[in-house]
Amino acid sequence: TITPAIVTGITFEDGIFVYDASAKSLEIGGELPEGTSVEYSNNSRTDVGSQTVTATISGSNFTEMVLTAELTITPATVTGITFEDGSFVYDASTKSLAIEGELPEGTTVEYSNNSRTDVGTQEVIATISGSNFTELVLTAELTITPATITVITLENGSFVYDGSAKSLAIEGELPEGTSVAYTNNSRTNVGAQEVTARINGGNYTELVLTAEMTVNPATLTVTTNSGQRKVYGEADPVLRYTVSGFGIGDDEGILSGELNREEGEDVGIYEIRMGNLLVSSNYKIDFTAGIFNILPGKLEISDLNDIIEECSVSSLEAPVAKDGFGNEIVGVTDFELPFTQEGQYDIVWEFKSENHKTLQVIQLLIIEDNSAPVPDQQSLPEIIVECSISNIQPPTATDSCGGIILGTSEDPLSYNVPGEYLILWEFNDGNGNLSTQEQWVTVLDETAPNVVTRNITVYVSLDEPAVITAEDVDGGTTDNCSEVTLSIDGDTFDQPGIYQVILTATDESGNSAQSQATVEVKREGPDPAAVHVVPTILSGSTIAKVIMPFHHRIMEVQVLEVESKKYKMFPGNKSNELEINVAPLRGTLLVRIVDQTGKVYLKKLIVL
Repeated sequence: TITPAIVTGITFEDGIFVYDASAKSLEIGGELPEGTSVEYSNNSRTDVGSQTVTATISGSNFTEMVLTAELTITPATVTGITFEDGSFVYDASTKSLAIEGELPEGTTVEYSNNSRTDVGTQEVIATISGSNFTELVLTAELTITPATITVITLENGSFVYDGSAKSLAIEGELPEGTSVAYTNNSRTNVGAQEVTARINGGNYTELVLTAEMTVNPATLTVTTNSGQRKVYGEADPVLRYTVSGFGIGDDEGILSGELNREEGEDVGIYEIRMGNLLVSSNYKIDFTAGIFNILPGKLEISDLNDIIEECSVSSLEAPVAKDGFGNEIVGVTDFELPFTQEGQYDIVWEFKSENHKTLQVIQLLIIEDNSAPVPDQQSLPEIIVECSISNIQPPTATDSCGGIILGTSEDPLSYNVPGEYLILWEFNDGNGNLSTQEQWVTVLDETAPNVVTRNITVYVSLDEPAVITAEDVDGGTTDNCSEVTLSIDGDTFDQPGIYQVILTATDESGNSAQSQATVEVKREGPDPAAVHVVPTILSGSTIAKVIMPFHHRIMEVQVLEVESKKYKMFPGNKSNELEINVAPLRGTLLVRIVDQTGKVYLKKLIVL
C-alpha cells in the first residue's frame, strides 16, 4: 500500500499593497512537487480593504494542502494638489479660492469658509477625500483688500462775501457703502482756508481730498449825494453819501471814517473824494465822486425855485444876487432856448461882479407833459353805410405838446356784416397821457336783390315728367351785399305747353324780390305706343321680340316676374330689335326697355 505524501516547502504569506487603481493578488512561495497544482480563491482586490485568500494545493499522490493569507490594500496618498493663498481688491463681488492640480479619479474636494465679499482675511479649508485615498486637508488665506476710491474730486471754490456761510462739496458719485466727512468747511468772512474731505467705507482705502475755499470781498457802492454846498467862509458840512451792496446782517455801521473834498476855499466847484472812509475786510469800496459847491460869501441869493413848464420853455427869468453893498447882479446862463424835450435839466446861472468872485448857481428846470390830447371833434359822427366799409379813417386830437395826434384802435376798422359796431379810439401822446373817444358804425342791408331770369325749354316723355330748379331759370341774379337764396313756385311739368314760373331771390338780411320766367315744355322721344313686345301672350314658347322705331336703339331690357319678383336682364344690341328668351319666368311679366337716350318704356307680357 502507498499512502499520499504530504506537501512540504510551500508557504503562503500575507500581502499589503498601496492603492494604485490596479488589481492586486497573492502567490504561494516554494516549488510545487511534481504532479501537484495550486488553485486560488478570493485572490483579487483593487480598492482599499482586506480579504482572506485561500490557496489549495492538490495532486493525486499528495494529501491536499489548504493555505490562507491576508490580501490588504492600504489608502494611497493624494499628491500633485496645491492650495494657495489668494488676495483680491474689493469690488462688491464674492471671492473664493480653488485648489490647483488634477484630482485623482475617485476623489472629491469640499471647501469650507470659502466665500468673502468685504475687506478682511479668513482661513479657507479644502478637504480632498476618496475611499481609496488618505484624506488630504489643505488650508489657505483668502484676503480682500480695500479698493481705491476714484472719480471723486474736491475743487477749489471762490465766493463773494454776502454774509452767509459758504462751503465746498465733492463732485462725483460716492461708491455704495462710503460716506464723506468734511473738516474746516464753513466760512463766512473774507479769507481763505483749506477744506478737507475724508471719504471712508469699510471696503475702501480712505480717500483724503483737500481744496482751497476763498471768500472774496463784496463790493460796496458808495455814491456821494448830489447838491452838497456851503457859502464862502463857512465851515464844511459833513459830506453825505449813500451805500448799497450790504451782505446779510450788515449795514452802515460797518463803515468808519468820512469823505473829504478837493482842497480850496474860493468860490467854485470841488470834487468830493473818498477821504479816510473805511469798511470791514469783507468789502471793498466802489466810490463814485461827487461835486461840492462853494458859493460866494459876498454875493447873496435866495434858493432858486425849480422851474416847471408844460411842454417847452422859450424864455427864462434870470435870478438876481446881491453883494455886500446891496447891489443887484443879474445872473446869466448859456442854456440854449427854446427847449422842448421833456425831462429835468440843470441850468447853471453865473453871477459876476467887479471885485467879487464869480458865483454859479444851479437851478432845476423841469419840462412836463401832464395834459392828455384833446379830440378835435367834441363827438364823432356815426358812420352809416350800406353793405360794408373798410379802412375807416381815424380821427385826430390836438396835444399841447405833441401837436396833432392820430387816433388808434384795437377794434376792427373794416366791417362787412350788417349790424351796429362801437369803435373806441385812443389818442396817446407818448408821454403817458391818454384820451379816448367813441364812434358808432352802422352797416345796413336794405336793398332787395336784383332778380334776372331767363326763359328755358325742357322736354318730357309720356312716362317721365320734366323737373327744373331755380338755378335753371336764373339769368344772373345779384345782391349788393350778400349771397342770395333762389326758389321757384313750380318745378315739375308732365305735359307739353308754355308755363310761367316766379323766381324769388332772398338775401341774407331777408330782403327779397321776384321776377317771372317762361318755361316751354316739349315732348321728347318716340311715342310709347310705337314700342312693342310681340307677341304679347306666349303659349308654348318663351321667346319674344322687342321692337322700337327705326332710329332708336335698344340699350337694355329688364323682365320682372310680377308675382315672385324674380327678374332677368338682357344687354342691348344697339339695334331697334332684340329677341329675348324669358324662360324660366312665367305668368304676368313687366318688360322695362331703355333706349340710347336713357328713356324707359314699360310693356306687359303674359307667358302661359
